[in-house]
Amino acid sequence: MATHLDLEEQEQLDQLKAFWARWGNLISSIVAALALAYLGWIGWHWWQRDQASKAAAMYDEVERVARTGDTTLTDRIFADLKGRYPGTTFAAQAGLLAAKVAADKGQGDAVRA
Repeated sequence: MATHLDLEEQEQLDQLKAFWARWGNLISSIVAALALAYLGWIGWHWWQRDQASKAAAMYDEVERVARTGDTTLTDRIFADLKGRYPGTTFAAQAGLLAAKVAADKGQGDAVRA
């Protein structure tokens, strides 16, 4: 059964209600904004990891084809990797690998490109 509050407790409860009536919307808005910012940060990092893992898989394919020495297929896969994931370090590494394969075959123009 509910107990009656004494005068001091009732006064504290009234102060809390007045505080929440004045600042409740601001506090709730700040907490919601922080939660959205945190979720955005988590989402951005998830997206970056996803892009990096896909680029890594394509880089493995470039590396596998580069071992065979097929410049045409290496260039094609590198162009696909560069088109889909240009901001990853795998794109830069694949470019160096494709240039090495082209240099080994004596294709100077392809190396400069």
